[in-house]
Amino acid sequence: MNIVQDARRPDIQIRVTNIVATGKLGCKLDLEKVSRLDMISKGSYHCVYVRTPQMHSSVSVFSSGKMISYGTRCEEHARQDLTEVARYFVEKNMVETFVDPGCKVVNIALVGNFSKDVNIDALMNTLSSVRFEPEHFPGLIHHPPAFPGVAIILFQSGKFVIAGVQNFDRIELLRVHISYILNTGI
Repeated sequence: MNIVQDARRPDIQIRVTNIVATGKLGCKLDLEKVSRLDMISKGSYHCVYVRTPQMHSSVSVFSSGKMISYGTRCEEHARQDLTEVARYFVEKNMVETFVDPGCKVVNIALVGNFSKDVNIDALMNTLSSVRFEPEHFPGLIHHPPAFPGVAIILFQSGKFVIAGVQNFDRIELLRVHISYILNTGI
């Protein structure tokens, strides 16, 4: 489990909960034929789901040969899972030759805790790019302009969720941003 902690704010912990990464087999697949293999279940999104005993999570495989790994908590495990699927398909004669599928992280989901209550009203008046509709959802949704594509969902309890991060280097910068939020809105 990846836990990132800041010595300046030891009360803020951020933990990686899910990594979504993509890879490519380098060829097209006949999903009907592939779906008959062991370790395969047919997906409802025009894909098959692969999970072998050696894998850390699951991989969706599409007829185009594109693959999506989801459910790992580190990039290396996502890379290993994508490679395992490519090797599995070669072993089962679904793919002629092994091609390194590569691994591109497209989303890192994180959860965290401030360890104290958050004043949502103060944040509404302080932060830009926020949405809070408590009658529909109890969290304040913040899209920090400095982090395009990233959403931070803050709850009054001090817990938060971050989605849309595509690079591990950005996590520390987000921690600084969250520390700023703590200092201005609590």
